[in-house]
Amino acid sequence: MTGGHTFGDLRLDSVGGVKVWVLDVEPDAAIDAKRNLRQAKQTAAGPICVDATDDAARTIDWLMMRWPLQMTAQDRRQLRKQVRAHKAREQRILDLLATSTSSQVAAVDEGQLLALGDDIELRGYQQLARDLIFTSGRILLADELGLGKTIECLAVLADSRRRPALAVTLTNLPPQWAREARKVFPDLRIHIAKKGSPYDLRDESGNEPDLIIMNYAKLAGWQHHLAGKVRTVFFDEVQELRRPGTDKYTAAQHISAKAGTVVGASATPIMNYSGGECFAIMDAIAPGCLGSDVEFGREWCSNATYGVGRHSTINDHAALRSRLIRRGLWLRRTRQEVGIELPPIRAVEQYVPADPNIIRDAENAVAEVARIILSDTASRQDRWVAAGDLEWQMRQATGIAKAPFVAAFVELLMESEERVVVFAWHRQVHEILMAALAKFNPMLYTGTESVTQKERAVAAFTSGNSRILIMSLRSGAGLDGLQAVANVCVFAELDWSAGIHKQCIGRLGRPGQTQSTLAYFAVTDSGSDPIVLDVNNVKALDAELLVNPSEDAPDDAPEVDADRIAALARTVLNSGRTLVQKAS
Repeated sequence: MTGGHTFGDLRLDSVGGVKVWVLDVEPDAAIDAKRNLRQAKQTAAGPICVDATDDAARTIDWLMMRWPLQMTAQDRRQLRKQVRAHKAREQRILDLLATSTSSQVAAVDEGQLLALGDDIELRGYQQLARDLIFTSGRILLADELGLGKTIECLAVLADSRRRPALAVTLTNLPPQWAREARKVFPDLRIHIAKKGSPYDLRDESGNEPDLIIMNYAKLAGWQHHLAGKVRTVFFDEVQELRRPGTDKYTAAQHISAKAGTVVGASATPIMNYSGGECFAIMDAIAPGCLGSDVEFGREWCSNATYGVGRHSTINDHAALRSRLIRRGLWLRRTRQEVGIELPPIRAVEQYVPADPNIIRDAENAVAEVARIILSDTASRQDRWVAAGDLEWQMRQATGIAKAPFVAAFVELLMESEERVVVFAWHRQVHEILMAALAKFNPMLYTGTESVTQKERAVAAFTSGNSRILIMSLRSGAGLDGLQAVANVCVFAELDWSAGIHKQCIGRLGRPGQTQSTLAYFAVTDSGSDPIVLDVNNVKALDAELLVNPSEDAPDDAPEVDADRIAALARTVLNSGRTLVQKAS
């Protein structure tokens, strides 16, 4: 650069075989650069190094409008080339989004394509998803339940430059992923991780796998072995990454940052309040795409003065969704939008009695705990411990108090239904249901059973050897096949998250279902049920505003009392006072 003041130097370099842009700039320019180049180390002084991606080049080009830098003619040509590539990618994203289908693979060498299985033909909307992944590189794929998100992910592996790949899913789903992968690409080399620590993945011929499949529990042990080696990462049921700071989240971030293509897939990515979970999930898929947590909380959320938290809610869902879509970071289609019609899904609140003695005994047992939660003098640690104790005891007691009556309701349903799925949470509730419904040969599918036991349970249910499948509320996400034999489910217990209920219903209400799906919520008017129902209504609204926009949705989410446990504590103490008054 000639003429005018410059604020430092910019050069293209190589570190460990990786191309990087190096900015050796004055302090004022360095502050601006670090603020906008999220990949840069924020605490280190001296030259700033960032991977030489098109995204980084576009940001550097923008920074140089304010802070001109010295650079060689060759490096300037490379920077401009990357800027043009970034602008072209933005336009391709807009072009793809302007169509409902796509029939061309973006930037794929036809000679390197794997052949699809004989029975596999990508639908137009699935081709669009594949091509948007090719173009964007990082995306949250939130298509409605049953539209084939797994196939949309696997289709990316047609391009040899996207392999090897890593698919991370729930504990019970690696075999299902492997079956789907073999259907889509019969020639794909697939390996399901057997241990939580690295070992030699080569087959008998010495070939490395094209696709490694593992559950989230194994991710931390493999992170350093796989980071930088896998080119594509699929985070199936990506809501598993909604809690920053966990071992699996840290491992996911580490592997994601070094991969070229990253896809998070879930029809229900937001399980609770939308702000904190949205930031965590998007930051794992595309680090820095929403700024820092403090910036995101300040600009987009309420209840987020010092960064997003578990109860932060998004202020303008439509604006955030539109921003993510335009950048190619978000794709969601409904069955109606892609022309797939399913019988309707109906949810029914079914009142059931509950044993008042069990509820009363539990309320008496936790009364002192409730007082600690509501006390102004108790320490934060004491309140935290008390909150966990209260929540666990009251929800379990409510489930146990309802269980015999829920079983009686299910038995009534069995007079007209061939098979029914029952969802519950606590082990004691599962055991009561198993004993009460024994004549229907019920099978268990919970966190306690092994993968093999779960597969046997599903096989028994789908074959007709068992007429009742009892599932844990948080087991079986993504499970396919139940819709072919059942269309009725019963919630014996409630989850704090409306998203969990939606996923459970989606086990039955998905493509292949020929009848209307009927979900009964067995609820009582005592214990924890009234509070959980109230929280669900608020959470359902906030998550739905982001994931499923509607013209009928209100402009603002209602004010909520974020401390659900405090509300439960007040209910417990009020119940105790009511009993005393009645006795007198």
